Amino acid sequence: MTSALRPDVTAATPAYTAANNIVNSFTGSIDASTWPVGNHTLTIRGTTKTGATYTVGIITVVIANPAASTSYLNTMDFPFSTPPTGNQTVTGTIMCTYGSTAPINAQGWSVHGLGVTRYDWNLDNGSWGALTGALRPDVTAATPAYNGANNLVNSFTGSINPSTWPIGTHSLVIRGTTKTGSTYTVGIITINIIN
Repeated sequence: MTSALRPDVTAATPAYTAANNIVNSFTGSIDASTWPVGNHTLTIRGTTKTGATYTVGIITVVIANPAASTSYLNTMDFPFSTPPTGNQTVTGTIMCTYGSTAPINAQGWSVHGLGVTRYDWNLDNGSWGALTGALRPDVTAATPAYNGANNLVNSFTGSINPSTWPIGTHSLVIRGTTKTGSTYTVGIITINIIN
C-alpha cells in the first residue's frame, strides 16, 4: 500500500489541516491469484501520529471458480449405468415390448456449479414433468468441488408407464434446473418400443 499527501484532499478537508496529516490518501493492489474460492475480507486501516489505528474501509472479495459456474457432472444408475460424465449429456438405449405395463424407471445424479434446485423429464418433446429429487450424502461426498454451489438436490428418481406408447423410437429427456433458473440436459434415454 502506498500512502501520499494529496493537495486536493488537503484543500477539500480544511478541518483536518490543523492535524498536520503526514499522508491523506492511499493506493495499492494485492495479488489474489492464490486465494481459495470463497469470501475473503480485506481491511484497510490507518495509523495516527500517536500510533492508534482505525478502520478506513472493509472490502469483501469473492473468489469464484468460473469453470464451476458452467460445469456439471452427470451419471445414470438406471435403466443403464454410466460413469460420471463432466459437461456432457448421458445417453443410452433400452428396448421395451409394445403394451408392456412394466414401468420404465430412471435413477441417477447430477451436480452443477450453479447449484441444482430440481429435475424434470419429458417424452418426445412433450410437456415437462417433475422427477423426485433428493440430496444424497454419497453424491455430496463424491463431488466436493461442487459442494460450494449448495445444490438443493443432487439425485433424481422417476417412473413412467410405456403401455400406451406406439411402436417405434421414443426419447425421454432429463434436465436439471439451476439456482439461477438456467436448465441443462442431464440425460437422454432412447426407448425402442418393439412388437
